[in-house]
Amino acid sequence: METNIELFNDGRGCTCFMSLRAAGSMGQSDDTGNINRISFFKDMGIDYSRVCTVTQLHTRKVVNVSDYEDRESIVHIEADGMVTASAKIIPLITVADCMPIFIYDSHNMVRTLLHSGWQGTGIVKNAISIMKDIYGSKPEELHVVLGPSIGDCCYKVDQNRAEKFSKEWGSSSVVIKSDGPYLSLKNANLKILADEGVGMVTDKNYCTCCDKRFGSFRREGPDNFNRMIVGSILNPSV
Repeated sequence: METNIELFNDGRGCTCFMSLRAAGSMGQSDDTGNINRISFFKDMGIDYSRVCTVTQLHTRKVVNVSDYEDRESIVHIEADGMVTASAKIIPLITVADCMPIFIYDSHNMVRTLLHSGWQGTGIVKNAISIMKDIYGSKPEELHVVLGPSIGDCCYKVDQNRAEKFSKEWGSSSVVIKSDGPYLSLKNANLKILADEGVGMVTDKNYCTCCDKRFGSFRREGPDNFNRMIVGSILNPSV
């Protein structure tokens, strides 16, 4: 049974992976004791004690995790993204229709993981700013992966939310159909990345609501949806 998919692999030791619905619900963002998480990492042969999480609240806040010891202190910090240059750390976020975004600076060995829903759209801009300020990352050298999320095929919203989103992220971020407006998290983030001058962007282009391999808040409902995790590993020997 397939329990995860690979979102990124540079062939030199850096990977980004995402659990699938078949792996079971992975709990809240800071649920480090979730049995499905522990079993998932055991099956992958990964030391779960290396995992680093924050308490996600649909914000645009990103924190830098500078060393292995820091990961113990940030689990209760309210944020929706992590930046790290430590190979020992496995940054981890939880998603269930929101877009996971992975950023990799291969020159400085810096990795970033973000949880980006409609409220948090724009977090990728904040993350790139931190990577530039702290690690000297250059946008043109970054590789950004837009992971599976609810697509504009399914993300119907009310008019007020659509107008707010379009005003901030451009007309392409909202698709107007006969039955109302639909948000495009992908188009909003593509615009931000283009404005930031990011060199490489990979769009996985899976809709979590359409594709039943994924858990989906919109498809499964608030009482039954499966949360998924997205994590990144950097081989210390790289």
